[in-house]
Amino acid sequence: MKIAFALIAHQHPKTVERLIRLVLADGHVVAVHYDARAAEAGYKALVDAFAGNDSVRIVREYHVAWGQWSIVAATLRCLDEIAAAGWEPDYVHLLSGADYPIRSIRDFAAFLERNRGKQFLECVPSNERRWVRGGMQQERYQYRFHFNWRDQRTLFDLSYNIQKLLGLKRKFVRGIEPHMGSQWWTLTWDVVKQIMALAREPDILAFFKTTLIPDELFFQTMVAHLVDYKTITGRNLSLYQFTDYGVPVVYYTDHIDYLLRQPFFFARKLSPHSPELQDGLEASWAEDAARRPRQFSDWEFGRIGTEYEDFRISHRLGVPGRPVVGLMANRWLENLGGLTRPYFCVLGTSTAELRVIHRALSQMPELLCHGQLFHPSRSEFAAGADSFAGYEAQSTEIMHVSAPNFLADLIRSKISR
Repeated sequence: MKIAFALIAHQHPKTVERLIRLVLADGHVVAVHYDARAAEAGYKALVDAFAGNDSVRIVREYHVAWGQWSIVAATLRCLDEIAAAGWEPDYVHLLSGADYPIRSIRDFAAFLERNRGKQFLECVPSNERRWVRGGMQQERYQYRFHFNWRDQRTLFDLSYNIQKLLGLKRKFVRGIEPHMGSQWWTLTWDVVKQIMALAREPDILAFFKTTLIPDELFFQTMVAHLVDYKTITGRNLSLYQFTDYGVPVVYYTDHIDYLLRQPFFFARKLSPHSPELQDGLEASWAEDAARRPRQFSDWEFGRIGTEYEDFRISHRLGVPGRPVVGLMANRWLENLGGLTRPYFCVLGTSTAELRVIHRALSQMPELLCHGQLFHPSRSEFAAGADSFAGYEAQSTEIMHVSAPNFLADLIRSKISR
């Protein structure tokens, strides 16, 4: 089993170099496209690091922009290098410079050997199923996109709205059925060569160049068009996840156990500032390692579980009993609304009656009993303390900034009972 890795990168050349050396150690080959907008020094460092190595090709041609054809063009450029090198691999696996194996490359190759002939990528028929959680789906190819959504937002919106107003929808090129999925894939070389040939066809190229986010459309559509659908697994072998804010999850050193439990061979995005994570992952592949990747059947690989989503949802409001800055479940109760520790307050109409109640409650050892916390001259903290939970007894003004939060801080204090 020979694997060619198509690697698109734009920064952190040292991390990219480490990734390349890792996959080369098992006798595979790598074609790299290093972004033309990135620093020249990073590109030169990679070229120098692998000078004379016939298993590595590094090119620098495109300014890759999010959501535009350039990212597909950079990928195709890697595939051209694989073909020009005459490597003739069994499979091609697409990587980014922020990816890293979470299982050994040897295990990855053995998996592909057992599943030879299958295509590993997400591939959803866009006209039948919803793949995008929110925003455009069919509009991504029904209209023409000449401007970048991030850098030319005004022109992007204006062009799109004019096309909608004038009814300028277009049919999909050659009547092909559009399919969508994540950018990342593992494909047989035979299929990749057919895709490369189609990508040179003028009508195919012209159509996809003006689609929105074509990296989630082009390869997926081409594969579905070219092969027996039964050979498409509908899953990819690289783990990727998103936060509540719609940005990719970045994995750090303390994620190692989580990653080793996932049914994938690669993960993205690993922090380039946490080399201990890469060290730990590599160490886990050793025979005598204390930490080993969890074992899965071939059927399970590429199928994301619910562990991260369950954790994210259950902790969306923070750790129970503790506040999340800027988030209030109840605007009237403020931080009081999130407390889990039991408490009660006594209201009275005179200092005299409250004194009687305070003396009685203070006799109960299971209670921590404060006095008149909102007394105008001094907050009466338990045992006559001059300060409590970071508040000074004489600084009565601060309690009025937010009375519920003041009470919540006192109740939450570690020395409260």
